[in-house]
Amino acid sequence: MQHKIEKIPIGDIDTGDDTYRITTDTSTGALEASIRRLGLLNPPVLLKTTSGFSPVSGFRRIRACEKLGRESVGSRVLAEKYPVCKCAMIAICENSMQRALNLVEMSRALNMLSAHVSDVPTRLRIALDLGLPNNARYMEKVASLSGLPGNVKDAVIDESVSLSMALALACMAPEESTILCTLFCDLKIGLNKQQEMFTLINEISAREDISIPSLLSDTDFYSIRTNPDFDRTRKRQAIRNYLKQRRYPNISKSQERFEAYKQRLNLGHSIKLEPPPYFEGKDYGLKFRFSNLSELKTHTSTLCDLVENPDLEKMMTRS
Repeated sequence: MQHKIEKIPIGDIDTGDDTYRITTDTSTGALEASIRRLGLLNPPVLLKTTSGFSPVSGFRRIRACEKLGRESVGSRVLAEKYPVCKCAMIAICENSMQRALNLVEMSRALNMLSAHVSDVPTRLRIALDLGLPNNARYMEKVASLSGLPGNVKDAVIDESVSLSMALALACMAPEESTILCTLFCDLKIGLNKQQEMFTLINEISAREDISIPSLLSDTDFYSIRTNPDFDRTRKRQAIRNYLKQRRYPNISKSQERFEAYKQRLNLGHSIKLEPPPYFEGKDYGLKFRFSNLSELKTHTSTLCDLVENPDLEKMMTRS
């Protein structure tokens, strides 16, 4: 990298030019303390322009110096006509070789590289040299994250939303991905529950021909989500039940009917009566546990009473 070490007035640096920004971290507290005590150990890289200088790397270092009241910052300055492709590589390398990039930073880096290196085999080789993943399929997936709305990117960064869910949200309209991400983060649900809720919401939207924002602002749904008497655990379960009932109304009705009759049968905790899967068959299941012959005799008596119970026959007679 051909450059000159110069002291550049901070006022001459276009800190609003994010062309080569990789980092998502905007904090400067630790950097300020370090610079105050030891000075600027690693000068930022600047590109000379017709109107001044643009940052290639060291955005936070420049900001920290500015907050410390410094009027200038020692910098490695690239010539005005320095190749754009090499500027991108310097920006990527300066970040990826110092720390592990989060998914959004990696997305920025991969998109920056793709913008300047169109040949895929060459891009893969360069990615490996710059400390980036060089699996073409993975690179394509991660690169797509750059188009996500801000709140979804934030959720990816703090790992509230996984890569697989972020990729699913990336295929949706910004309004939809934003509202779904907000829901997932508010409820603090894990990946499996996110996927289940995501599937239910999309299927209800398609089945009822209703937009996702309209569905999630529905009066019944909204009342559950904002219920001040529900803690997060109860709210999660209530929303899950609501979505399942709305997606599978017939199954939900059958389940409610089954549970009502089962309660009337008063089987206790040691005997479990199971309905046909999805209430689509005719075969019921019955499980019971015992630790001695006395308990088995009790269960035998309970089963004899169960067979004669008219509620059992009613439960098994489905329209």
